Amino acid sequence: MDVKEIKSIMALMSAYGVTKFDYREGDRHYHLERQPVDGESSGLPVADADDSDSRKSNRAATSTIKAPLVGIYYTATNPGEGPLVKVGDHIKKGQTVGVIEAMKMMHNIVSDKEGTITKICVGNEETVEYDQDLLEVSLD
Repeated sequence: MDVKEIKSIMALMSAYGVTKFDYREGDRHYHLERQPVDGESSGLPVADADDSDSRKSNRAATSTIKAPLVGIYYTATNPGEGPLVKVGDHIKKGQTVGVIEAMKMMHNIVSDKEGTITKICVGNEETVEYDQDLLEVSLD
């Protein structure tokens, strides 16, 4: 890894709010770390002590569908078509709920849950990361 690559990584860390980066290449190990800027999250979730019980009960009733890979998320299978799912739609296991384009290949996102869509976490044609929340589902 050269200085130009390190500077690029540092710029991406700043742009996306990433505070730590570790990379191994052969016998070399690179560790970059920066302090969060005012108003920027450290990336760690913080729970309020007074409402932790209500959050636990909500978690039992809802779940998320996450991105299985990095790519561009599409809400429809073809341009110009309506979205595959909307808030309030009931989905079944095995139903296609979105598409991710990665390396010029389209990958259907198939639900492993049954329930009602309560929130769409990403917009059409947005870049998504591995394990990023795509949809929230109220489980049946």
